[in-house]
Amino acid sequence: KVVYSGDTFPCESLKRAAQGADLLIHDSTFLEDDSYQHSSVKSVAKMAVEASVKHLLLTHFSRRYEDNLEVFEREAKKIFPKVIVAKDLMRIEL
Repeated sequence: KVVYSGDTFPCESLKRAAQGADLLIHDSTFLEDDSYQHSSVKSVAKMAVEASVKHLLLTHFSRRYEDNLEVFEREAKKIFPKVIVAKDLMRIEL
């Protein structure tokens, strides 16, 4: 089961849809919760835990971080260890 979230923030309906997913693909625009219209890495990682997903793929990062996306992986792994930071043209195997 793969669940793909667009440009949004974690919500109950998405968490229900992602319940037990093999892969949750979710935007992670910011490191901190500083926008009501976009997700933070921490809020997405918490939702991945609550939804018991197996893997989390983070995507849609703010341009302010474009030279330092590793920080998203580090922050997410503090909450949810099976996280991947999306890169252009990447492939993943589940």
